[in-house]
Amino acid sequence: GLVSSATAFSQGLVVHTGPCKSSPSPLLLRHFGPRPRRDGTVSFMPTFAATTTTTTTKLYRCLRKARFLSTRVLLSSSSSKASPQEVSTDTSCATTANTSVPNGIGGLPQYGIGSIDLTQKWFDLVKGGDVVATTSIKDPDATVRYGIRTVNIENDGSSSSAVADTSSTSIACMEFVEEITDHANEGTQQQSTAAAHPRVQQINATLSRMQSSISSASSSSQYAVQYERVGEYAAQLQLVRTLRPPPSAGFAASGGDETTCHPPPYDATADSFVVGRFRLQLRPLVGAISTDDLSGLSTGWDIYHNVSPADSRGHYLLIPTLLERDANWRGQVLTRSDCIDLVVLTDSVHPAGSALISYNSVGAGASQNHIHCHLWPCPPIPLLGDGIDSKVGGWECYAVSKAEAVASAALCNEKQDNSEVAVSLLDYPVCCIKLSSTSTIHLGAALGTVIDAVQSMFDAPHNVGLLNRSDGGVDAYVFVRSRERSPRIVPGSRCGSSEMMGVFHTSSEDQLNELVSDEHQDSAGDEAKGAMETVLRDVSYEPRDEVWSQILKHLHTSMK
Repeated sequence: GLVSSATAFSQGLVVHTGPCKSSPSPLLLRHFGPRPRRDGTVSFMPTFAATTTTTTTKLYRCLRKARFLSTRVLLSSSSSKASPQEVSTDTSCATTANTSVPNGIGGLPQYGIGSIDLTQKWFDLVKGGDVVATTSIKDPDATVRYGIRTVNIENDGSSSSAVADTSSTSIACMEFVEEITDHANEGTQQQSTAAAHPRVQQINATLSRMQSSISSASSSSQYAVQYERVGEYAAQLQLVRTLRPPPSAGFAASGGDETTCHPPPYDATADSFVVGRFRLQLRPLVGAISTDDLSGLSTGWDIYHNVSPADSRGHYLLIPTLLERDANWRGQVLTRSDCIDLVVLTDSVHPAGSALISYNSVGAGASQNHIHCHLWPCPPIPLLGDGIDSKVGGWECYAVSKAEAVASAALCNEKQDNSEVAVSLLDYPVCCIKLSSTSTIHLGAALGTVIDAVQSMFDAPHNVGLLNRSDGGVDAYVFVRSRERSPRIVPGSRCGSSEMMGVFHTSSEDQLNELVSDEHQDSAGDEAKGAMETVLRDVSYEPRDEVWSQILKHLHTSMK
């Protein structure tokens, strides 16, 4: 009874209702207005704001039943709310509610942040068909749909269906790609999945081969991933991620050119996170962590899924809440407050070491000019099983986490509680500063000081990787770089935080083979252990002794 006609709804109807049984507070209903589909029909995207979750959830469920399947729910206790044209969020992660993660779902690991169970959220997203995107490819022109879906795994290890049977205990989350030939039925089961495009055929042939080898064993063979390991490093083939949206203007450095860490001026009208077909408003909100949820946060943080996941077990985006437009609609540059928040968020990951939180600056793997970080499960698939000690925690599984310090210092904040932050320059192919502490606020402040030095003194592209430990501490790795790509080895491939940590993502089997080659020298002409180590040396900022010296001075000055 809230909406009497489609005509009134399309005109921007705003309805206030009085108190209801579940809440003494009024409820406000708003909407985005009509949104045309490709087939000429129109969908509507209502947005709700209520002072209690119960009220909003009940109304949301009613509209779901009324076939308003594109609704978005906005929960906020603030009286100052962003315009519905700016922000749209969803408390439901999938169209199927209360679906528990079944035992044996491809070995999906348990991981979460704050009070949010990211394992359950990912399963709900995939099962609900939310981890799906469409894009256009050329030569010839075609529209393809790609993403992650649940697949039944038979006892013999073969996949039997793209639609999971929830009664089965053998379900896996797998990548897929299909060409869309019936645009009138885009997003439905009626469209053709025949792959006429050569690129789609090539991807599907490789995916089919990898997925046919999946087994129910409790190791990395549970996952349809092709990878190779060389010492502590790993290279992993990722075909579907090659279809991800293009980078923002100014984010595509060519070849192995040296580059800056400062992005172009922020422009909200060109920000793909808030405008366009991939905007976050069109995705369900996985979760929101407020300043009340975690002590020490400077702002709330929203969690969305990545439309081009790097890990079939989960890949999330961490975004400073979009509700605070003036403060959080900004470019891909870390602030001191961001650094403190990231340490606080990492400290809340559970179990300890089960997820990596990472940041890529412009020139170091970032592709979109809106402040954001990544989160995915840890250890990564190539570092599971196959001789890897199963007792090794996620905080010590990466190549960088096994590197020794060549120089170190201990910082003590005497003004407060004498909490100590250990700072080290690591013996690692790429210049890396490690910071560790059990004090999240002091570690975050020290991290902010290091990032400020990297940005202001060196203008160096950089990555940050954060992992929490079982002893209650957090490790932060800052990678200081000169360029985004190696000019010699897979020069067409950008290197981000995963590569800096020691796990490389490749877009073809040729790239994979090149990265596992051992016939390379580093940029100084000395023998390197292999191609992956050579890539890290090629993108490193040198001389690193200067970086270490200046960062230490910056840290000591900030402590006074």
